[in-house]
Amino acid sequence: EEVSPLRNLLRPLLPFSRSELENYGYSQGFTWIQDESNQDITRRRNFLRHKVIPLIEAETGLDCKSQFSNFVGRTKLDEQYLEELASSACPEVLERQIVLEAHPSLAWRILRVSAVRQVGSEAKKIGYQRWQKLIADIFEGRKVRDLDLGFGVRFVESESGVLGFEVRSSLKEDVSGLLDTRTIKVPGDLLNCGFSFNLYFRVLFRHQLEFESNVPKSLGQFCEFFDSRSLNNFSLTVRTIEKGDKLRVWKRGTRKLGKLFQEKGISSEMRRNWPVVVESNTQEICWVPGVARSELGAVTESSERIVCFQAKQP
Repeated sequence: EEVSPLRNLLRPLLPFSRSELENYGYSQGFTWIQDESNQDITRRRNFLRHKVIPLIEAETGLDCKSQFSNFVGRTKLDEQYLEELASSACPEVLERQIVLEAHPSLAWRILRVSAVRQVGSEAKKIGYQRWQKLIADIFEGRKVRDLDLGFGVRFVESESGVLGFEVRSSLKEDVSGLLDTRTIKVPGDLLNCGFSFNLYFRVLFRHQLEFESNVPKSLGQFCEFFDSRSLNNFSLTVRTIEKGDKLRVWKRGTRKLGKLFQEKGISSEMRRNWPVVVESNTQEICWVPGVARSELGAVTESSERIVCFQAKQP
């Protein structure tokens, strides 16, 4: 089986040629279905496959497809080995000095491993050139306080040299932001209405927080803490109350959101502009500022990266 370490894909048929697959299919009584788009040479990969590679093979006598396959096999093994080394060399809290002491072929991979651990699979989409730009800045001694790596991932460095990665919260209409020094100020046109609060999302390491009984010290109902692992790479939506909304309230069971608003004395008029933070993939309500938080994302002793949600009136 061929497994791509970067894309999480199983590719069991990759080692076989088209003719082998066709012959096997026919022997099993299958009908071969041709995707017509594979013949469109305006697409670069098809142009290479149908025009360039046959020309090279005709001129050199080489079996390019076999050569390519062998090369990919060798580099796959090399990549897996380097990834294992990088994973072993990457601590939970990554400091600049560790990257500086690593071999260049491992340094950028250590950064990528750390990014994947901190923000998830989005970090796998970041291209090699982006990592090389970051590595160059680090090796040349430049402090990189905040760098956009693409795909919503940002690199941040603390004053003490701790390296971290953050993911922008993906709001509707792709309005997003997730940085220590930035705010998510939900604009009035996000859902065609204004919200009662500006929302701030900050990613912290455990050692940056003050704890009471293994949970972050409370800062009030307008500030809550969540384990980042439970938020599916910070895929969040901010909206207003919808009919039938329910919330798994922290230590209180499932409650109707409308009833919670009533208990807090929040009028129907105010509810129309009151932000509701939802985990986008499951559509589970995480937090309603000043009202309640969900059991989702409870901070435990094993929590390393913690997201602080805070709401402030404009």
